[in-house]
Amino acid sequence: MRSPRMALLLLLLAPPAWAGSSGATDLEALREEARAAMKPCGHCHDATQKSAMRAALRWFDLDEREWASALRESTLGCMEQRLGDLKVPEQDRALVRRYLDAEWARRASLPDAVKNTERAP
Repeated sequence: MRSPRMALLLLLLAPPAWAGSSGATDLEALREEARAAMKPCGHCHDATQKSAMRAALRWFDLDEREWASALRESTLGCMEQRLGDLKVPEQDRALVRRYLDAEWARRASLPDAVKNTERAP
């Protein structure tokens, strides 16, 4: 009796397939680390700042919880160039790349019905 109950409990507590072995909590932690690393970008990409630019906010808004939801892999090169222009330290750029890689891996594992929507859940 204990074995089926334990198996059911473990199944219920297991992270979703898209979360990988590290789980959603790690993805959220990576997101917050990347947000902090992108603080210099907030000048234009944070809607709470007076200096925020409408055109920049169309790319991403660091004030949003899911700030990277509209970003595509094809924009990474441009983003890395801008991070370099702003003299963001390489260790911070690595945090951003690490989060975006994890986010895109999560999206790739989504069912086809939702994977190609403008903003994946």
